Amino acid sequence: MANKGPKRGPNAPAEKAKDFNGSIKRLLKEISEFKIFIIVSLILAALSSILSILSPDQLSNLTDEISKGLVVNTKNLEILSNEFSRTLNEENLKEKIPAILNIEINQEKINLINTSIDIRNEDKIIFDTNKQLITIAI
Repeated sequence: MANKGPKRGPNAPAEKAKDFNGSIKRLLKEISEFKIFIIVSLILAALSSILSILSPDQLSNLTDEISKGLVVNTKNLEILSNEFSRTLNEENLKEKIPAILNIEINQEKINLINTSIDIRNEDKIIFDTNKQLITIAI
């Protein structure tokens, strides 16, 4: 059997490059028009590596800052609640409800609300319990 060339395949012995320096020079010559793209991609890859190392720490700091703003100060909320309930007595409420609601309500409108099919029964019950307060204020 005649040898028809180098043996190729997974079990073939590794071949040495005949002219490695020449091959590299030819490769660089072929890709010379893409040098700018290659340099930019290498810079972006390095920048990506740096940012992927630094970003978890920065994200942690930003999350801490956001959390500080979201924490409810219960002491201030309690002070506001006490102040509001202290200044809002029945007489003040009678004066302020018409201004807050800015609606005219009469018996005809109350009947319309109670007979409406568009309003849920739970809401009608709530309205009935609060209509005394509304009619007192008006």
